[in-house]
Amino acid sequence: MQACQLPGFVDSGEAEDVVIARNNRRWLEQACGMLFANRAIASHFSFERDHEVARTFGFHGVFNLPEAVGIDDFWSIYRLLDDKSTIHTDFWPLLRALASGANGLSRAGRLAVDQIRGFVR
Repeated sequence: MQACQLPGFVDSGEAEDVVIARNNRRWLEQACGMLFANRAIASHFSFERDHEVARTFGFHGVFNLPEAVGIDDFWSIYRLLDDKSTIHTDFWPLLRALASGANGLSRAGRLAVDQIRGFVR
């Protein structure tokens, strides 16, 4: 986090993982002596789309939350979000997950309405 505040670090405004691990990776390695794990090692720690939730410590992507915490707990978390439009990238996988659980049609409908409202604003 301190290295990301140094002169030479370029914040393009993209997602933080892209800015840090892709856009500034070479600079962080050369100027700050950081090491990044290769894909094989990193995949034992966390994943986005290529593993099962239970096999790693963490994950990236809100679309993995229903599997990680369960559909009911995901729904509780989602309902507390101030800005529900932030899930727009993962809308379809989340809609499918919600539709398969308890109160599925009601929850999927609420998710759809929230997304429409988020785009209308």
